[in-house]
Parts: sequence; C-alpha cells; structure tokens
Amino acid sequence: MTLAMWPPAPFPQRVLREPFSLGFGEPRMIQEMDDGSLQTRPKNSKSIRPVTGGLDLSVIQVAEFERFVMEDTDRGVRPFLIPGQIFDGVGLLDEDGELVLNDEGEQLLVSAWWLCMFAKGGLPMLTKPHRGLYYQFTFQLVILPV
Repeated sequence: MTLAMWPPAPFPQRVLREPFSLGFGEPRMIQEMDDGSLQTRPKNSKSIRPVTGGLDLSVIQVAEFERFVMEDTDRGVRPFLIPGQIFDGVGLLDEDGELVLNDEGEQLLVSAWWLCMFAKGGLPMLTKPHRGLYYQFTFQLVILPV
C-alpha cells in the first residue's frame, strides 16, 4: 500500500487564505484543583495539529478532488501527503537574512510535506458555487506526528 499524494499542479497546492487556520494541538493534560488553580502536565510527547482549509476549484478540479478523496484516501480513511502550507516553496535564508543560491545562481527553496488525514467530521464539503464555474470546498485536516 502506497501513501496517497495530494493531486499535482495544476491542482491548487495551497489552500485559500480564508478559512485557513493551523493549531498546535493539545499535548497537555490540565486538571483544575480544589483551590481553583490548574495543574498542567504533559499528556503525550507528540500530538496531532488541526488544520482548516478551503479550495476554489474548477469543474475539472472538482472531479479530480472527488477522485482523490474517494479513491486515493479511501473516503478519508487513509493518510496522505500534502505540501506544507507554511514553509514549502519558501526561499532558504542564511544567517544574515540573504537568499541562499546554488552554483547556477538559482534560489534554494524549502521542501516541506505534511502527513495528514481528514479530521473527524472534516471531510470536504461544497460550501458554495464561487465566481461562475468555480466551487469552494472547505475541509478539516489533522497533521499526524512523525
């Protein structure tokens, strides 16, 4: 069994700015004491990170996205790789804040991937037709610890 990959370009590689959000998860166990203070301790060393995202898709891209969800992820059961939405494709900087270039003078870019699954109750949902022949989908992911 191979790991599913996010559909390649020209399929969008970045989610929309709205409703994008990225959380840190909750690796703590918090217990309220009798005196009203809180006792905090680690619950686990790694935790999942919640992500909310959305995509504007053409009719052709809707078909590709449906195939990805239904077949590649087996209706959201299997994990998949998606380009990291914060750092993937960002230029690498040196300690002085200057771009790092290779021998040909081309910028070096960060390659980052997230191992994700669709969150409970977070399978893609068509929220509204958008700008003529485009459709907006929203979904919730969890980034799995590696």
